[in-house]
Amino acid sequence: YPSRLMYWDFNGNWVKETKVPFGGEDMALLDDDKAAIFVDNERTTRERRMPQLEILDLSDGTSEGYFPGYPFYAGGNVTVFQQRRFFTRTPSGECLFVHPLSNDILSVSGSGVKVKYRLDFGEQTPHPELKEGFVEPGALFSYIGKEFPVYGFNSYWENDRWFSLNMYINKRMTDLLYDKYNGVLYNCGIMNDDLTDTMVCPVKAENDYLVCYLNAGNIIMQEDYLQSKGKSKKDNPVYADLLDAARKYENPIICLLYFKK
Repeated sequence: YPSRLMYWDFNGNWVKETKVPFGGEDMALLDDDKAAIFVDNERTTRERRMPQLEILDLSDGTSEGYFPGYPFYAGGNVTVFQQRRFFTRTPSGECLFVHPLSNDILSVSGSGVKVKYRLDFGEQTPHPELKEGFVEPGALFSYIGKEFPVYGFNSYWENDRWFSLNMYINKRMTDLLYDKYNGVLYNCGIMNDDLTDTMVCPVKAENDYLVCYLNAGNIIMQEDYLQSKGKSKKDNPVYADLLDAARKYENPIICLLYFKK
């Protein structure tokens, strides 16, 4: 990832550049000339726990960190499971953020970071630490699948009416959609639900629409996997259009979903 931000105006004229002291898995520009960067565990060493989430002031280069890294997994990435998308903007302009192994949903803005929701799964609620001494990179996914009944909070969005969250529950990928107006909770599976095919990577939620992007390779791989099991989703017109776009245009595929009134 680049070590600087480049700015252009809408006429394509270069305006300025700002150096960024560290790279990351995802970035969101905030108000007050600040940026949120998920750095993951890359900078943490056995001697020093570095933050995984940084709020960077673009005017003076200072930053404030959250989520200390895992020293016994020094320099390695903490598996993100579904996809690398960590910040989703809400209609109010704040960004939601969830560490893949945390049950705290954070509100991130230029004024700071605070817990907005704390999800309670009872005895299955994720614990914040990996076991000390765990250093086998190749076994991390299977370890978390065994030790964390609920994990992988990578896809989520919210507007005034809806709140959506994707996670693994007991090794099964699950999408929850909550209707805040009527107090109804919907539960659907990503492999057999039309809507979740198009909202794997939400970027911004407004009250009228949801902006998402998709990885073309993932769409093609999913269809290849289904066909290897004697199944297919090409009879679904929405999915068929996505698959056709993935093969013709490759990345990125942008989805603009409108909510019915």
